[in-house]
Amino acid sequence: MSADMDTKIPEIIRRHSDFCSIFANPRRLMIMKCLFDGEKTVGAIATEIGMPDYNISQHLRIMKDRGAVRQRKEGREVYYRCANPKFIEACKMIRDGLIETYAEMNIAMSAEDL
Repeated sequence: MSADMDTKIPEIIRRHSDFCSIFANPRRLMIMKCLFDGEKTVGAIATEIGMPDYNISQHLRIMKDRGAVRQRKEGREVYYRCANPKFIEACKMIRDGLIETYAEMNIAMSAEDL
């Protein structure tokens, strides 16, 4: 795509694309799913999804930089939460859509698989 064509893309579309790229990584989707129930520490997230703390921290930093999660400190603990409940709803809608689509294709899939 030429530079001229690129300048015609509205800023919100650019940001939307950049934001959605966060979820092109399955580990980040797992982190977001982990935050469906509310805020958690890095350690709690790591334990829940079976990944090392340092790896969770790297992913959370990317997610925070792009606006998907927020953090708050309480003493020495840092808690992370989804930045906007609509992001969780969007993830759930996509999962539900995938389950329905796979069902139409006669491929068994459950919410736990996604």
